[in-house]
Amino acid sequence: MSLRPASPPDPADDNDAAAGLGKTLKAARLARGESLAQVAAATGISKSSLSLIENDRSDVTIRRLATLAEHYGKHLGDLLPGKPASDAVVTRRRERRQLHSRVEGLDLHLLVPDTNRKMMPLVAVFEPGGGAAEFWRHEGEELLLVLEGRILLELEDSAPIVLDRGDCAYYEGTRSHRWSNIGDGIARVLSVGTPPTSV
Repeated sequence: MSLRPASPPDPADDNDAAAGLGKTLKAARLARGESLAQVAAATGISKSSLSLIENDRSDVTIRRLATLAEHYGKHLGDLLPGKPASDAVVTRRRERRQLHSRVEGLDLHLLVPDTNRKMMPLVAVFEPGGGAAEFWRHEGEELLLVLEGRILLELEDSAPIVLDRGDCAYYEGTRSHRWSNIGDGIARVLSVGTPPTSV
């Protein structure tokens, strides 16, 4: 897992952003006065994996990052590098903060300056074959709109659902779910969750 700005990045920027994630997670753990062993016991993520993540020596899925954010009482947006947009109303494309999961072939673009809001809108961009490696659930409700490509929505208590461009899904976040790109090209999805959750 690495973090990078939404505009075409300089390779050095990728390295700086990735380093920021591990440092931020370690700071969040220390602020709670917890050891790696305590976090491992609470989250189910091994102590060795946590150490590698904090030292920017291991990729991590978005779901695992969301689990850590939830444990530390934060939103994913709180972990993103860079300053929030200066305008509380408008977020310019170049100001979007982005979460990149190399292992999942997935980028999440936050569409608001921060997560101190009643909704959390984001755009998910999937490489061909990309998608969430793990199912997740969260409080609240979620709306999905496919902007480009073809997405497979796997939703608890439902048969897998294929969504094409323009198709929309609305469901309770407490139903275990994940998305993946089943098309030949890039897929883009607009997701709006309320209230803001870890994802």
